[in-house]
Amino acid sequence: PAAVLTDAGWPLPEALDGLAGATVLDAGEPYWAELPADAPAVRVTPANAAYVIYTSGSTGRPKGVVVSHGSIAGLLAAHRAETFAGPERAHGRLRAALTASLCFDASWNGLLWMVAGHELHLIGDDLRRDPAALVRHLRTTGVDAVQFTPTYAEQLIAEGLLDAPAPRVVLLGGEPIGQALWTRLREAPATTGHNLYGPTECTVDTLLQEYADAERPTMGHTVLGTRAHVLDAHLNPVPAGVPGELYLSGDSLARGYLGRPALTAERFVADP
Repeated sequence: PAAVLTDAGWPLPEALDGLAGATVLDAGEPYWAELPADAPAVRVTPANAAYVIYTSGSTGRPKGVVVSHGSIAGLLAAHRAETFAGPERAHGRLRAALTASLCFDASWNGLLWMVAGHELHLIGDDLRRDPAALVRHLRTTGVDAVQFTPTYAEQLIAEGLLDAPAPRVVLLGGEPIGQALWTRLREAPATTGHNLYGPTECTVDTLLQEYADAERPTMGHTVLGTRAHVLDAHLNPVPAGVPGELYLSGDSLARGYLGRPALTAERFVADP
């Protein structure tokens, strides 16, 4: 790394041995007081990489997806326009829970609630693994907004997630939603929410569908700045009702796969 910034509480000081750019701060000192004179200048543009996150490897070995600052800013804009907008107008500042592991790109949605000015509650691994305890915790702390996979949401609902006082916002994503779960959320009297879909390569969420606006599970419409096409093997649009492959384009696309130019060229194809 070009620079490492930490404090005296860092538990692995030996990991910093030999790093010319390592700066260890004294407790209470402002970080700029001790930065070396040759510290790298920071000039971030929307095209610069913001983070690298790895896919699960379910379709091969895990791939490091490089996402830009512009793409994650676009996701924030999309959530502020839709998934955050209604609850903000109705309730003002909300309490949102970070229920996803930081190894899962869906964790960005919890962080973006905080960036948008809401209160973020961190959920530890032990609590996340106990549906009944998590439901009790959400109720006790008055958490308003949560996001889960559908399978986990079903376990939480069985433990009383939607019983009063229920979260005001329940977002789902990561796998298909069954009709029974969709209907339960759609008919929940005090809860709103969206189905979120998107591959890691398209910055977390690409398609959104509010439960109230559809009677059956659907993927909805694209987020701001993104386009979706259903194409055949020759990249031609298929007629309505004909099976095809989903292609995504626009501002949410990642820069590609870290260190794998051939795979990037194969998957990130030119738009005809």
